[in-house]
Amino acid sequence: MILLILDRGWARSTLDGLSYLFVLNRNSCLMVTSHRLPTIQQLRCFVAVAQEMSFRRAATRLGMSQPPLSRQIKELENVLGVRLLDRSTHHVSLTAAGEVFVEDARRIINMLESSIAGMSDAEDRLSRQIKIGLSFMFDFTALPIMKDMLDKIGDSVVIQREYGASRNLASLVDSGELDAAIIGAYLDTPNSIDRLQIFTETIRVSLPAHHPAAQKDHVTFKDFDDLPLFWFSKNENPHYADIFEQVFAHHQYRPPRLREPDDHVQLLSRIGAGEGATFLPTLRTSVRHTNVVYRALTPEISDQLQIPIYVIWRDQGARPEVRRLIEEFKRHTPG
Repeated sequence: MILLILDRGWARSTLDGLSYLFVLNRNSCLMVTSHRLPTIQQLRCFVAVAQEMSFRRAATRLGMSQPPLSRQIKELENVLGVRLLDRSTHHVSLTAAGEVFVEDARRIINMLESSIAGMSDAEDRLSRQIKIGLSFMFDFTALPIMKDMLDKIGDSVVIQREYGASRNLASLVDSGELDAAIIGAYLDTPNSIDRLQIFTETIRVSLPAHHPAAQKDHVTFKDFDDLPLFWFSKNENPHYADIFEQVFAHHQYRPPRLREPDDHVQLLSRIGAGEGATFLPTLRTSVRHTNVVYRALTPEISDQLQIPIYVIWRDQGARPEVRRLIEEFKRHTPG
């Protein structure tokens, strides 16, 4: 039996060709928790949830739905024999074990990625790679000019997309983990980050299809103020929330509010059931639901709810490929 003592309370051994993972308890006794080792997918899922503190945002970032993500986390906890996350309907937090293991998980992933990057031919690919973050609030595939531009850039470089909240993407650009990001209405960017407004997004209201306001092409707040409003926490994007709150106050729109579900499909299902309404960027209305309609607001309201969309990047030390990307954005931006 070969026993390898790892740091911070973990140990691994090999016995009869099988790997076993141990947890060192307070009395320094060894407890076998599993004969399996975590998969990289499980580690990636756990790190994404730990960073986003939201299963919905983590699932969007990883390009998967929430049920498979939850299963990966559960399987990881079963392998380790410890609970990594405390979760409730509206809250996710790391347990003490989770705070310890998340650093190990990041290190394992980084080590594997570094190993892969060292394989033949990888150096050239990495030199041409641009990591660009996209806010999950918007479906950029619905904007042809954006898709065409990224495809054009992709002919000569490798575009690696990562999805997340605007606040998190700005932090990743500032730390150098992303080369650039496209975000919406988030102004608290560090001074080290440059930004360029590339277009302005409009807002639509999502209504139950059976509601009287659904029969109109353009609606005012009074047309649906009998419905509760599904809404997000201001902490997720303070500036985005402030834009709405100012317009709500101006038009004396004060609906009862419901916590917006993390899962977008669940949100649409509850709207379709008549439980409430919400506001969505037009670029996010490509997801259809049988009992939900999207309606434009009247010009008076719509003009007040214009959401600026920015590309952000660190100009200092930017590679030529990144500078070319920014130049393409400038060429495709009106004015």
